[in-house]
Amino acid sequence: MLAFKGTKADLTCINQQYELNETYECKNLSVCSSGYHFTKKLKDVRNYYPFSNTHRFFIISADGDIESRGDKSATNKITFLEEISMDNIENIMKNYNNLLHDNFDGIFLIACHKYNFAIGVRTLFDRIKSYIQNNNIENSHMMYLNTLTANDNFAFNWSYNKKHKDIVKILNDEYKELYKNKTINSREYLNLIKANNSHLVNYVRILLGLSG
Repeated sequence: MLAFKGTKADLTCINQQYELNETYECKNLSVCSSGYHFTKKLKDVRNYYPFSNTHRFFIISADGDIESRGDKSATNKITFLEEISMDNIENIMKNYNNLLHDNFDGIFLIACHKYNFAIGVRTLFDRIKSYIQNNNIENSHMMYLNTLTANDNFAFNWSYNKKHKDIVKILNDEYKELYKNKTINSREYLNLIKANNSHLVNYVRILLGLSG
């Protein structure tokens, strides 16, 4: 199964040195005691390796036996497939599109915490737009809108502070641009602006309902 793992900046975890594109195996397996630990959701990695410049994050393949406890799992065979970074986001979208869609909240958090907040958001948006434009993806506006709205469960918890104002302005500017380019229609645009300014945490579902 595809999943996620965090390491220190030197690609170590509890005295184990890892390398990208390498497979590791062990005999013993017990969550929290032995084996190679990972999380099934990217956002859950932060419970063990906070999203910061002192840590690195990877898409891994757990190919052996698997045990799980809460948000943590362990396997006796693991392969490091791809590092998750803003510089590498287009490659991840190309090779792990479905996985990325299901874990955009984690991607968004990494972007926000590893950069200045506003710069991180802008960097992520620009990478997604570049990928869509370079690959001429049909019906790509929903992919882009999912990116824009990936913050629905956490960004607005930072209400009434500078970070919150930054994200509201950035999102509103992006929605305006999408409307000007006729990527979304007027009803979608108005609902996005309304949801953004009202801090509605379920506006992704509203948007998807309108666009279905």
